[in-house]
Amino acid sequence: MEESKELQGFYRMFRSLVYVSLLMEFFAYALTPEILSGWGGIVCDLHERVRQWSVYAPGHLTMSKLVTLLLICITCIGTRNRKNLEFNAMRQVVYPLCFGLLLLLVAVWLYNIAYQGFDPTSTESYIMFELSQNIHMEQSVNFATMVQREFVKTAGRADKGVRQAGFLVLARTSMPAVLVELDFICNPTEENFLTSKSGKEKMAKSLYNAFERYYDGVKATDRKAKHDGRKDEAAASGSRKARDKAKQEDDVARATATPKPEGNVKDAKDATATKAGHTVYKVQFLTGSKKLADGSAEFKGLEGVECYRDKGLWKYTYGAAKSEKEALKILKSKVRPLFKQAFIVAFKDGKRIL
Repeated sequence: MEESKELQGFYRMFRSLVYVSLLMEFFAYALTPEILSGWGGIVCDLHERVRQWSVYAPGHLTMSKLVTLLLICITCIGTRNRKNLEFNAMRQVVYPLCFGLLLLLVAVWLYNIAYQGFDPTSTESYIMFELSQNIHMEQSVNFATMVQREFVKTAGRADKGVRQAGFLVLARTSMPAVLVELDFICNPTEENFLTSKSGKEKMAKSLYNAFERYYDGVKATDRKAKHDGRKDEAAASGSRKARDKAKQEDDVARATATPKPEGNVKDAKDATATKAGHTVYKVQFLTGSKKLADGSAEFKGLEGVECYRDKGLWKYTYGAAKSEKEALKILKSKVRPLFKQAFIVAFKDGKRIL
């Protein structure tokens, strides 16, 4: 008894689905947004949509493998006629399984390289990731503010403010990092300015001045730190000569140090207000040079937003938690879907400590 055309069609369809399933596993688990960033937004968006399926969600690799195994079983058994069984075990079972195992090993290897030990299913991993993101956040914001001020002062450009965002080009940097948008060439006036010789010189001069100011500030801070260390040594040893030298270096540091930035300023909804001795964790999601009104569209519907002023910038927070784990839940459930660049900060006795 020969197979019907319908049965042969089902066999070919399920055989194709086996290979499609294997390729989907590789696409979902082996490739990351960082790897796909060079392929354009459509591929990254497709990858994100695939990862939302329960079969290919993070941590569901075993489930996707079971689906592939089920397709193999259906292909090998359910679509073949028992009276005319042309079964090739190597081609129909061994080769697909070996190919799937090879893809699995490659996927796990690439997965470990891409995440570098980061476990997306672990709460502790997210906490460590947020802490590593915050290491250079303040320095980056300070440098970005200097760049923006120089654009206004030196190049005569409009003040468009400073913004935080989760830019991929700034991810995993081991130093302060800033993405600078000089202007928009879609505007004919700005395009003419950027392409002119004087415009290029002014923009380059602005960047140079901002970097020079930032670098001078870093050197002044280092000199002051060294001076404070020597001053402590002098006080401990009681050496008159050492105290005189520390005093002389103190005068030099005071003369060369940059002015101290503005501290936190009280506000109607002051994010720094905490009980004495208590640490409060909050989610910072927005930074800007201008203060926003309550209920601003920039908050994207978040209610109960608090703000504080630090180093000449307004910074906005949401929520209040007693532990970092609780703050992480607020970040992931309420803030991160609206502001991907949001991160956790901590306040104690009216001062930010994280």
